[in-house]
Amino acid sequence: AFAPLLTVVRVDLGLCDNDAEVQLLPESERVSACVCKSACKSTIGSANIAAVSFDVLTRFLLGSVIEKFGPKMTDCMLLSFGALVVSLSAAIQSGSQLIAARFFVSCLGSTFVVNQFWNSIMFS
Repeated sequence: AFAPLLTVVRVDLGLCDNDAEVQLLPESERVSACVCKSACKSTIGSANIAAVSFDVLTRFLLGSVIEKFGPKMTDCMLLSFGALVVSLSAAIQSGSQLIAARFFVSCLGSTFVVNQFWNSIMFS
């Protein structure tokens, strides 16, 4: 979950509106000193929107993908792509990279569609 880490992430990525002053403080005081106003909130809001948008798109597309490749292969493809994106997200260093990472990680929310289809086949 991203929300509990939001205060730390915005300091680490330099999203705080007073980032120059925050970076001069000791590590233990940075999170409480961060001021998140217009630019910071805009980036965080865009990241939150991106976190939902690709999920919605993949949920629409998964029906035909499951029919073509089957639920096992679709789940493997989806989880493999998600593992790659999650591992690359460790290299995030800016707000735009955060938005891109949250956009692509959001496809993992669609795995429930595959599992719902797969379970209905197994127990019917």
